Amino acid sequence: MPENNIAPLRVLIIPVFNDRASVRVLIGKLAEAVGPSGWKICLVDDGSTLDPPQTADIAGPGFGGVVLRLPHNMGHQAAIACGLGYVAATWPGADAVIIDADGEDRPEDLPALLGNLTGQGLCAVVAKRGRRSESMAFKCFYTVYKGIFRLLTGQRLNFGNFMVLSGEAVRRLASMQQVWLHVPAALIASRIPRISVSIDRGRRYAGASHMNFVSLSVHGLRALSIFPDAVFMRMILAGTALIVAGLVASLVALVLKATGNATPGWFTSVAGVFLIIAVQAIGMFLTLLIVSGIMGRDRLRDASMLYLDCNALVEAT
Repeated sequence: MPENNIAPLRVLIIPVFNDRASVRVLIGKLAEAVGPSGWKICLVDDGSTLDPPQTADIAGPGFGGVVLRLPHNMGHQAAIACGLGYVAATWPGADAVIIDADGEDRPEDLPALLGNLTGQGLCAVVAKRGRRSESMAFKCFYTVYKGIFRLLTGQRLNFGNFMVLSGEAVRRLASMQQVWLHVPAALIASRIPRISVSIDRGRRYAGASHMNFVSLSVHGLRALSIFPDAVFMRMILAGTALIVAGLVASLVALVLKATGNATPGWFTSVAGVFLIIAVQAIGMFLTLLIVSGIMGRDRLRDASMLYLDCNALVEAT
């Protein structure tokens, strides 16, 4: 790793995968928005296979920093986690900004976030999305997902990766394995005090998003896997409620049958339907939880193996 010199005031953590054109635009706009003085850039190349970013992309606008080259595509959240770990180890005490390379996180909004960072204590300032540029189908899906997340975890997830972290918050997040799975959910689990700032989402600088419905769904499951105890208990309560409802319905059907107010076969049908619904609901939710847990375990194992030798990942300007 590079030697630990005097910590820079702030570090920009930028994950990127096959999107060098956007990175160049972003860094130029960052130079205009905050200026290179007092900043470092930690550019995390998540195994790009087409025109990977170079250190010259950082140095051109006047920034100093490093490019971390992951040996293969680990995913957006793992790339951010790797950047957080590197920043915490190399520039201890430095504040950090997590910002995507594609332009949807706008550099001109950084002063609004930075202005809410209070002192040098434990603090995070997150971008709560205002207007969004996605399709109506995506907005509907995202609204439903946030409702499910709130229902299953008891937590409100209304922000993404665009955030500012104090040096102490960087250190705490970097020490958490959950951050390799889902950064915003890990921030919630960390109990770091956070301030939300309403910021509109920008438009991509170039190309199309790598995210699709399947990848977004997996991303959502990983967020739920950060809170396994809360989700598991709510699944038990929901299953119990279904079973109780089925028993009550069956009891009502039995009473109606005993009093001669039910048609032949009605009791059996009602009891069978509610029993099937209860068993299937419990089985489905438990299966989803187990699968997400297995995925998370494998991902954390890969992440720990990757981070054993960070020296091989670094290219410094």
